[in-house]
Amino acid sequence: MCTVTIYTYPRNIITRECNWCRELIQRGQPFMKSRMTLDTSDDIGCAHYHPECFSVMNSLTDEQVEQVNADSEAVFRRGCACRAEDACDRCGHDNAAKEQQQ
Repeated sequence: MCTVTIYTYPRNIITRECNWCRELIQRGQPFMKSRMTLDTSDDIGCAHYHPECFSVMNSLTDEQVEQVNADSEAVFRRGCACRAEDACDRCGHDNAAKEQQQ
C-alpha cells in the first residue's frame, strides 16, 4: 500500500524547484512537500510545491487530472492550472500581449 504524507513548512532553508511550475522556491519562502512511501520499503519519492501551486493542483477536476497525467513533462504557471505556454483568463498570463496585437 502507498501512503502519501503532506508536510507544510513555514520557510525553506535551501532553494528547491516547485514540481508544479518549475520556478524556484527561494530560501525563507513557505512550501509544501508530499512524500510517497510504500509499506514494504523506505521513502520512494517526494515533491515540493509553492503553497498556491499545491492548492491549485489539489483543486483539479478528474478531467484536468487526466490531462495533467497524459503529459508528464507539462509545466504550469505558478498558482494556476494553465500550461506555461498558454494564455489564461484566470491568471491573465499572455492576455495583455494578445490584446496589444489586436
